[in-house]
Amino acid sequence: MKNSFVQGAAILMAANAVSKILGAVLKIPLTYIIHEEGMAVYNTAFSVYAMLLSFVVSGIPFAISKLTAVEIARNNKGGAKAIVNTSSLMLLGIGCIGTLIMWFGAGFLAVAMKEERAATAIRAVAPAVMLVALGEGAKSGFQGEGNMLPTAISQCIEAFIKLGAGFMFAVCLIQYGSDKSAAGAISGVTAGELAAACMLVGTYYFTHR
Repeated sequence: MKNSFVQGAAILMAANAVSKILGAVLKIPLTYIIHEEGMAVYNTAFSVYAMLLSFVVSGIPFAISKLTAVEIARNNKGGAKAIVNTSSLMLLGIGCIGTLIMWFGAGFLAVAMKEERAATAIRAVAPAVMLVALGEGAKSGFQGEGNMLPTAISQCIEAFIKLGAGFMFAVCLIQYGSDKSAAGAISGVTAGELAAACMLVGTYYFTHR
């Protein structure tokens, strides 16, 4: 059990390091593409996203992991899967509410953050809240089973796609202004979370059929 814990922690640390490095790699060229004005828009939208996300998933993933671990310890795999299924639907519902708040309240949130041009960027990253919430159910289920590999793989997938898609969209939209380019850059977050959520949900339900 001790070796399993150390191995799982090492896997997560490595994946987190890859994610952080790729995030830094994106911001370096992005600064030269969209300049300081665009980065202000990008950072504002990302701050709003992080704030809403913290409310959406606060505490719930830990509870899922804990309850799943209890059922696994009882050798009740059906019960563990039922917990993940129910929790995933609940998280998806909460995530949809968060996404709708960001989408329809983008103008208000941009003004509240004192960056009116960030409204488009906020809408571009709004779906990511729902996608993260959806993936958290399966991720927490895996973690409750002591399997950290899917979490690590999903983090790497999210980071790579965020880097590639964000850079590509930023370059394609720079001709429309730095604010639109910033919206394209942060839409890479949405693309990355979509891929990660599909990987987590697909892997969980394929391996637990």
